[in-house]
Amino acid sequence: MKFTIIILASLFSFLIATSQKTNYKITYMHCIQFDTAKSLVNDVGFPATLIGNSLESNYTMNKIYGKKIDTSGISYDQALKAQGTYIIKMPGSQASDSFGNQVYYNRKIDSIYLREKMPDEYLITKEKTPVIQWLITKDTMTVLGYVCTMAKAHFRGRHYKAYFTSAIPIASGPWKFLGLPGLVLQIQDEKNQVKIFATKVEYPVADQVQKFSGEGRLIQAAEYVIMRDEYHKKTLRKMDQANSGQELHDGSFFSPKTKKTQGIYGIELKVN
Repeated sequence: MKFTIIILASLFSFLIATSQKTNYKITYMHCIQFDTAKSLVNDVGFPATLIGNSLESNYTMNKIYGKKIDTSGISYDQALKAQGTYIIKMPGSQASDSFGNQVYYNRKIDSIYLREKMPDEYLITKEKTPVIQWLITKDTMTVLGYVCTMAKAHFRGRHYKAYFTSAIPIASGPWKFLGLPGLVLQIQDEKNQVKIFATKVEYPVADQVQKFSGEGRLIQAAEYVIMRDEYHKKTLRKMDQANSGQELHDGSFFSPKTKKTQGIYGIELKVN
C-alpha cells in the first residue's frame, strides 16, 4: 500500500511538472472601437498572441519584429513598400518596440502586469489578479470547431459575453479575461465596442513565454485609466484644432466638421 502511494505521488508530480513545461499559443484578433459614438461594424483589429502555461502567460500586441524603419519622413504608401518590418513614427512620439503592449500573468504571485504604449511613453501597472464574477450559462456556440459555453460578467465598466471551451486543457484567456474553467476563444461586450476572438489554437508548442518588459513608467491601475484618457484627449485636441473642435464638460469633443461628439477610451472604463 505504501509503495502504491509513493508511485501515485510520483506520477502526480510528473504530471504537474509536465503540464508546467507544456506551452500553448493562441492567436487572437483584438478589436476595439475607440469612438464613443460608434460600435464595431466588422472584425477589423490587431493580431495578438497569447503564449502561456500553468504558471504564467503573456498576451502581446503592437510588437515590432525584425528591422525597425523610421518612417516619419516618408509617406504611408512608401512605408508599406519598405523592406522588412515598418513602423509609423509620428513627430515627437515614441516608436513601438520589440516588447509591445503586454498583459503578463504570473500565477505564483497572483499578479497581472499591463504595459501599454501611449504617444509619448509606455505605461506599466501591476495589480493583484482581478477576480471576475462569471455567470456560466447553458448557451453554447462553436468557435474554430470547438464547442464553447457562454459565460457573462460585468468587469470594469462593461458587460461581457465570453465563450470558453473545456475541450482544451487550458484555463486561460486573452488580455485580463481569466477565471473560467477552460480556454476563452471569444469575448465581446454588449455594446459591441470590444471584441477579441481566436483565429488559431496551437497546443503544445515550443514557443517560450515572453518575460515581462519593465521598460516604462510604473503607475497604479486606477491612475492608468485617468492618464490613458488624458492622453487620448490630447490626441483629440490635436485632431480637432484644425476643425475648431470644442471640448465638452465630460471631456469629449464636438467637431463641427464631422457634426458629432467624439471620445476615445480603452477596454477598461474604470478601475475600482
